[in-house]
Amino acid sequence: MKNELINESTFGNFTPGDKILTKIANNQFTTHRYSKEWKILILLALLFDVTAVTLTVYAGYFYLSELITPILESKELAIISTIVILILLEFLVHFLLAKFFKFALKWHGLTATSILIFLSLVYFLSFQMSTNGLSINESKKVSKVEFIENNLNTEIENIQLETKENIKYYKNEIATIKANPSGWINGKRSVLTSQQLKDIKEYNGTINELRQTERTNIKELQEQAHQDKANNLTEVTATANKYYAFISILMLIELIASGFLMFSWSKIQNENDTEQHVKSKVIDISKQVDASITELYTNRFVALQNGLSIALQQHNNSSIPLEILSQEHQEQTIQKAEIINKNNVGFEMKTNTRNTTPGTIKKKECLFCGAELVGMHPAAKYCNAECRKQAWELKTGAKLKYKSKK
Repeated sequence: MKNELINESTFGNFTPGDKILTKIANNQFTTHRYSKEWKILILLALLFDVTAVTLTVYAGYFYLSELITPILESKELAIISTIVILILLEFLVHFLLAKFFKFALKWHGLTATSILIFLSLVYFLSFQMSTNGLSINESKKVSKVEFIENNLNTEIENIQLETKENIKYYKNEIATIKANPSGWINGKRSVLTSQQLKDIKEYNGTINELRQTERTNIKELQEQAHQDKANNLTEVTATANKYYAFISILMLIELIASGFLMFSWSKIQNENDTEQHVKSKVIDISKQVDASITELYTNRFVALQNGLSIALQQHNNSSIPLEILSQEHQEQTIQKAEIINKNNVGFEMKTNTRNTTPGTIKKKECLFCGAELVGMHPAAKYCNAECRKQAWELKTGAKLKYKSKK
């Protein structure tokens, strides 16, 4: 069977306290209502945030590790320190976001603005490390600078080695010619002939040409390497810009996701604080009502108990039935009950005054049924024993039982 909500049409108009209790009865004060309404979006934001944080920490590692590694002697210690610093930085960003939204939702403008300024500095630092780190790391993968340098050095060495070998050959030829002159003086071959001198000159010219060719070839190789480096730099820059843009978008997603999560957290906390305040007020009201009711019933019970105790004591001490008790004794018993009842409950019955003039009796009425007391004793208050019995039971709240006559 479906439960129906409690409303004013059921019991009439509600007081403010009744309305609060009714809302609690209808489960309208539910903790974290915001989290239930935005549950799917919060989960998606959490997924994006965790993914983005992981990638930004990974990207920032390449940048920060290059700064820390030269400072620390141990490479393992540098790796651990880099990861710890990046994680603490991301935690600080989320913590500041949570504090910002907390104070912003409570309209604490100065505090929220101060936190926002500090948050911007921290986030900018994290942004720079992540973007530069990933762009530098990915640029290294496409950079050909080292290959160009190595290739240039190798080709220069080959040219220099080849030129050196050729020069060595021609120098050897010149040395051979000089060691074997063909000209005769005094019957001896002691001078070079004109042909030998011409050959030596040609060999020296070839050596100079080889050296000039070597310089030219090396210069051409260096210019080509410079051009290759420029083209490579363009490619590296394009790669760096691509990953720079990627990290920028990623960190923007992280900022939005983490901002939404921290806003949701602050919103839930505010709702929880409000509901706890309302519930505490309701509990205070309930305690006050319970205390009043308890006090009322306790006083009433004590009054009835005292009256019953006195009546039972008077009844037990009497060895004759109530009908034959003396009129004075009956009045004393009733007056005692009236005094006790007046002190505990605040109830006081009216009593008729007696005429103290001897020999005269005023017109009186029964204190219980209102009948006129005709021919009764001047001290009589009730018209008969039944009225007297019912009046006593009304005052004391107990039932009177007569003793059987012996």
